[in-house]
Amino acid sequence: MEYTCKTLENADLHQLYQTFLAAFSDYAVKMDLSFEEYRKMLQRRGMDNSVSVGAFSDADSQQMIGMMINGLREWQGRRTAYDLMTGVVPSGRRLGVTKNMFAEVLVALEKEEVEQYLLEVLQENRAAAALYKKQGFEITRSFSVFKLDKNGQVRKPSVHSNDVVDEPASLDWGVLSGFWDFLPSWQNSIASILAVSDAFICMTISNEEEIVGYGLIDQETGDIPQIAVHDQYRRKGIGSSIVSALAKHTKASAISIINVDDRCQGMKDFLKQLGFKQTTKQYEMIRSFHKNI
Repeated sequence: MEYTCKTLENADLHQLYQTFLAAFSDYAVKMDLSFEEYRKMLQRRGMDNSVSVGAFSDADSQQMIGMMINGLREWQGRRTAYDLMTGVVPSGRRLGVTKNMFAEVLVALEKEEVEQYLLEVLQENRAAAALYKKQGFEITRSFSVFKLDKNGQVRKPSVHSNDVVDEPASLDWGVLSGFWDFLPSWQNSIASILAVSDAFICMTISNEEEIVGYGLIDQETGDIPQIAVHDQYRRKGIGSSIVSALAKHTKASAISIINVDDRCQGMKDFLKQLGFKQTTKQYEMIRSFHKNI
């Protein structure tokens, strides 16, 4: 099969969605997103068409057989691209599609003066991790993913009253970030939350009008991008109260916390005590660029 790779300035979102469904039909983690969930995911992760690439069949220029979709933002003080989705449909595999899309992406990143390229990969996907290493990526962090079936309920009852914040942008993120034990991953960052802020409900707990704990949840999917408690107020039931309250504000049958830094044993122990199960693990990987890509 002959194909051509090019950037996605004129991408059709419905075409991208259909390619996504085909490319991830046999993925290790089930990816059964609706079109609206897919659109919201791209928005949340900062898709930038100028640094995203698609592979199109030469026989039918409208047939997309692969895509490498990237976000573009400041990340840890550096202009950073983020591989939010790379996939090839089954009929287009073993043709070097990913390699050629990557080469085209590098050209686009150079034009945008990108300083580093960030991605996440399932640890069980050893072939992909090895390929990224050959392309110059280095493992920077190991993440765990947790999930809790709401039917199993949170094992610890809520013992604190929660306040609901409908607009995350109104929060003092400078204060809340001081509660963190680790930097949230790209998709859980403040910028990602604010990109689709109306998707989230935030629950806070205060002491004398000062917030001492908070958490956010996607009202549709049950994803909790951030939850944290001031270090002086831990082991008082605040975290479990927040999780219990968040679970009541999503339509999803399960709640999930993606990309917990494996160095943060306290958070992992906390989630397990509430009944969360670890479902998979990921690597965060970064390729740094110097003067020339």
